Amino acid sequence: MRIFVYLLLLFAPYLVAAQEATEPEFGNEAVSPEDDTYRVLVNLFDGWQLINYAKVGQNAVVGGDMVLGTHAEIQEQNLANLLTLLGEVDRSGFTDGDTGSLLDDAMRLLENTPDFKAATQKSTQLWPSKRIPYVVAASITDDELKGKIQTAINLWNTMTIIELVPASAGERNVLVFEDAAGDGWVCQAWLGYYSSRGGQIEINPACSQGAVIHEIGHALGIMHEHSRFDREQFIATRPFAESSPNYQTIGAVGSRTTYDLCSVMHYSNRQAAADQVPWFELTEAGRANFNSCKAALPPGCRQVGQRCTLSPADVAFINAVYRDR
Repeated sequence: MRIFVYLLLLFAPYLVAAQEATEPEFGNEAVSPEDDTYRVLVNLFDGWQLINYAKVGQNAVVGGDMVLGTHAEIQEQNLANLLTLLGEVDRSGFTDGDTGSLLDDAMRLLENTPDFKAATQKSTQLWPSKRIPYVVAASITDDELKGKIQTAINLWNTMTIIELVPASAGERNVLVFEDAAGDGWVCQAWLGYYSSRGGQIEINPACSQGAVIHEIGHALGIMHEHSRFDREQFIATRPFAESSPNYQTIGAVGSRTTYDLCSVMHYSNRQAAADQVPWFELTEAGRANFNSCKAALPPGCRQVGQRCTLSPADVAFINAVYRDR
């Protein structure tokens, strides 16, 4: 019991930091302001990151549309990672014997609880191969949505080295397109590959063609472009955006050579058509960045947050990280 009290006092800000949101109503690829948010230490692409996520239903959702796992799985992983950090504490400076005893208790709890130990080894990954088998689940019955899925698959297959192919009968760890519950705009993807389940994209007929293209990017392991740590050079975010889990900065697998305001993975500065105040403005460097990349986009799609196609930088990035797979 002592160890749980100790952890609660020491790490309470990271375990259950539920926050009240006051930002404007979101548009697509976003979570509701009423969803509880949590600050956790999670495994992303073989590295630890301290992030905020929203509990949406039973899932842990970051950035509005990227599922990290179930809420229970991520909370277990968070606690396991914190216990592991306790094991790294240098005890030589402590004179209080109780503190050393608490640390010993923490290590015994980690070593003797298989689920905790396994949780520290789980991590969002890239797919093991550029050839990715997929299945359109029977839950998707809308012909128009099926057409959007096929169009998006064709785009990724044509423009990149990724090979999304229909799964063979009995093939495991595939990318599954599932129908999302609800009549509203529900478009989200489990981020990257999970050795225990493959990957999953949850969409419904309300999702646009561009949203399906975007969600495949997440399923391949691509984070939001506007979540990059160097974004402040290119966009100046509003205070309400800074406090939103949709606009937190998160590290990603690999790195792009330059920030890409033309990316299909970047958000628009207005999350909904009704937004009166933009979520961000372009800096001088941002305007130069966008002017240098927009010519490669089709006419009518030359705007930040476009969902028409992959940008040249999107293509270069995905080809670089999957080239040797």
